[in-house]
This record gives sequence, C-alpha cells and structure tokens, in this order.
Amino acid sequence: MSGTPDFDRAYKFSFEQFEKHNRDKSKLSIELQTIITITTAQGIIDNGGLVFFFEQDFEDQPPYESFAQAYDAIGASDAARILREVVASFPFADPQLSQDKRQECMENWREEGGIEIDLLWPWDSQAVWQMADRYAKENRDIFEIA
Repeated sequence: MSGTPDFDRAYKFSFEQFEKHNRDKSKLSIELQTIITITTAQGIIDNGGLVFFFEQDFEDQPPYESFAQAYDAIGASDAARILREVVASFPFADPQLSQDKRQECMENWREEGGIEIDLLWPWDSQAVWQMADRYAKENRDIFEIA
C-alpha cells in the first residue's frame, strides 16, 4: 500500500465506515468506496497480477465496471481502460458472476496463445498508490484527515 499518512488515514477511516455499515459499500460516499475498491483491487494485482484479480470471486460480486470507475477516479485511466478491455474480452455477460467460467476462459486464452492478461497491465504499482495518495489528499475533509 501507499504508506503515506494521508492515504493510511483515508484507508483506516474508509474501512472503519465499511465495517460500521455492515460491509455495505452502497451506504458509503463514493470517495470511501473508491479507497476500498482501489485497496482491494491493487492489493490483489500486486500479489498475483491481473490474472489473479480475475480469478477472485469477490464477496458481493460487484460489476467490474466499479473497479474501472475507481481507477478513473484516482486518475489511473489507462488501468481503467485495460480492465474494461479484459472484461469485454470475456465471451459472456457479467463475468463477475461466474468464477468458473472466467477461469475456464482464461485457461483457454493461455492454451490457445490468446490474451496474456498480465502483459496488458503496464502499471507500476507505486504509481497507482501515488495516485491513490493524491486522491486521499484531495478529499482529506471526507476522510477526516487533519
């Protein structure tokens, strides 16, 4: 993660509110949702790449568009575009709803020499965290950062 005081406070505050609202992101402001979404997505990508991200089955199965919107919100529009392109490459609707079908499709891509998802992700992790930090600073009043 970013590790700066502003981002750390935004992260802590966002997750406190998330827990306070019974893990229902829809009850949070878009800024808090963005920090939670970026932290979740980028943490997974940092640990295992974009393939690992798409192998996950998220708790509330949010549309992948919500992840792309979060990347857009922090200024990582290229990352958002890449997520959208990969999602559009799945040959079925709502890929977030079917982990088995996603994994089967990605395995077919690997076997057939198709899309190499991890090669599409050009982002240096640190650059994304710096954008998230700037987002936290720009919205410091929402995160109750003094």
